[in-house]
Amino acid sequence: MLHSSENRIVAFKLDGGEVPKPVVRKDEPFPKPPTNEASPTEIQAGETKFIEQCSRCHALGPNITPDLRKMPQQAHDMFKDILLGGAFAPRGMESFIDVLSDKEVENIHAYLIEQSWQAYRQQQAPDAERTPMTAPNTNDADPH
Repeated sequence: MLHSSENRIVAFKLDGGEVPKPVVRKDEPFPKPPTNEASPTEIQAGETKFIEQCSRCHALGPNITPDLRKMPQQAHDMFKDILLGGAFAPRGMESFIDVLSDKEVENIHAYLIEQSWQAYRQQQAPDAERTPMTAPNTNDADPH
């Protein structure tokens, strides 16, 4: 998605000419993620829980909610408190303490870090090596 269509209404008129293009969307770069020491099994479990509990609001890409692959270090540091303690409740992110365990939150975080590393490496690659973002590959040998 190269253009933003947020808050845009387009009206058409017969023989009215070309429709103006929306403003080009400017994506923030992916920050360097923290080290991920989770196993492929934990990352896979995190992906499953993310899909079950998080993906109804959070997409990994342009959306009205934050792309969690771009979390700043402060959000990584507070991740468990955000999900279980309700630290971002005033911003609309309620606690999942009645739905997720500590281990499930750790696994979700590991999955998001893995996704962050994939996106970060992709943006660092020369243009010729870039490919569209695809499903996660947890078999990467990258030592992150």
